[in-house]
Amino acid sequence: MEPLFKSYVFVRVLDKEQTAVKQVSGVLNFVSYLGKPAIIRDEEIDTIKLFLNEYPNIRLERLEFNVNDRVRILSGPLMTMEGDVLEVKHKTVKVLLPSLGFTMIAEVEKNNLVK
Repeated sequence: MEPLFKSYVFVRVLDKEQTAVKQVSGVLNFVSYLGKPAIIRDEEIDTIKLFLNEYPNIRLERLEFNVNDRVRILSGPLMTMEGDVLEVKHKTVKVLLPSLGFTMIAEVEKNNLVK
């Protein structure tokens, strides 16, 4: 089984510890967002875990995108979560985790979304 986020390691460090992390062999840099190291909230990590348990066949796409409709999911492991939808085709919905810059893709019934 391959890791979902290839070449990524998630760390919880203080600002003053960042230099030490960058000195670890194999570490290139932190993922950054708006010029600062990206902060992935515990809620986002938990959501990824739930998502992986519910949808076994997912993939990641790195996209440059424009944010469209704001939606709330009505049921399932992501119930009550709100997010920005990038695209909806048939049953495929692209859900954005902005701090990672990735889109997780899963098949979700259209009637399971509300604006």
